Amino acid sequence: MANLTKCNLGYSLKNIPIPTRNAYLKSLIHQTENFIKRIRWRLFWFERHENKDQDIINDESHENFGLKTSNSPPSNAELYNFEGELYNMISNIKFSDHPNDFQEKMAQDLKTLKSGNKVVVEADKTTNLYQVSPEKYKETLLNNITKDYKLGNEDERKLVDDSTRSLASKLGIDDRLEKYSENQCFLTYKDHKENFYTAHPCRLINPAKSDLGNVSKSIIERTVSDIRKKTCVNQWKSTSDVLEWFRSVQNLKKARFIKFDIVEFYPSISSGLLDRALTYAKSITDLTSDEEEIIKLTKRSFLFNGKQCWVKKSEENFDVTMGSLDGAETSELIGVYLLNKITSIIPKEHLGLYRDDGLAIIGNSNGPKMDSIRKKLHATFKREGLKITVDIHDDSVNYLDVELFLNDNSYRPYKKPNDTPLYCRDLEKGSNCKF
Repeated sequence: MANLTKCNLGYSLKNIPIPTRNAYLKSLIHQTENFIKRIRWRLFWFERHENKDQDIINDESHENFGLKTSNSPPSNAELYNFEGELYNMISNIKFSDHPNDFQEKMAQDLKTLKSGNKVVVEADKTTNLYQVSPEKYKETLLNNITKDYKLGNEDERKLVDDSTRSLASKLGIDDRLEKYSENQCFLTYKDHKENFYTAHPCRLINPAKSDLGNVSKSIIERTVSDIRKKTCVNQWKSTSDVLEWFRSVQNLKKARFIKFDIVEFYPSISSGLLDRALTYAKSITDLTSDEEEIIKLTKRSFLFNGKQCWVKKSEENFDVTMGSLDGAETSELIGVYLLNKITSIIPKEHLGLYRDDGLAIIGNSNGPKMDSIRKKLHATFKREGLKITVDIHDDSVNYLDVELFLNDNSYRPYKKPNDTPLYCRDLEKGSNCKF
């Protein structure tokens, strides 16, 4: 830890320090302009509906996948006075100082972090911050990049942009898509891992993305939702889903938990695995060839560090990145496919998966039976090109942010190692209580 300085501010990073007056006014004007644009568009569509303009009605019903138009809405005389009063309110704003101990503390903390000449790195799953020298951060970042990536070229980026433009044109959204963004990659520290103090494991986040990811996300969400409904597998999206499943699994004699974790799930998803998952999906629900092509194209991704462009080390440019628009949805598509495979080992009503974390309850368990299941799980995932860790627990297990107990079907909150709780949730009052 000689190169790292741990810092926990003792409050949520979602708290917002009071901005300067100029920054506040600039943000207020920007948000007001966006609000007026939305009002103008709403009135525009309303009037066309009133006039029964069929071309406009058909255009409005066209699927845009949440992508916003770059066009400006037409002004409307009926809104002139309203818009003028809004801007007058901004010009008449008066500021006054109201000292606040918490705001002063946040301002001081921010000043301290900025004056340290260090890079501030967030933890992956805890509330901690870490300060590291710029030289060490750049070295660690480059080591994490070169582990899985190689330098790319401009021709490949152009090819992806051209393919994206062609598919967008088919969907009628080519006027709404931007070219591939060049957002810079960054690291988070996995300080909940047991080897953190010796190895400093990191997660490489790649926020560079194509707007086509929004389209892929919508397609995969629809596909996975339909598969879940038709197969009734337990693919969880939250802790409450896990607890609902846990309460439903009862009266199992000599029951034990099996917990498994897919090692480096996102980087380990190969094009072959995605192809098999898509083939499985098409056997359950409708998926067109264009939709399949969109899903695959969004996996031809690029990582940017400074002015350098990187691509995944493989025969083809294929990567499911942390931070991509459809990364979580792609992992869920792979997840429902894997759950289908695992149900030949464990009954699906006793098994569930959240992203890369699986959990099962095995009844009438004994040593040989649990060991057999463990070996079959390893073999199943190995055939898909994935590695897993498997842990067997007797009557209690920590999963996500809860600890489950089989002896009395109870549960309680669980926190990751090295984490410091800041708030607890009052489920009855629906409010946060600060520690």
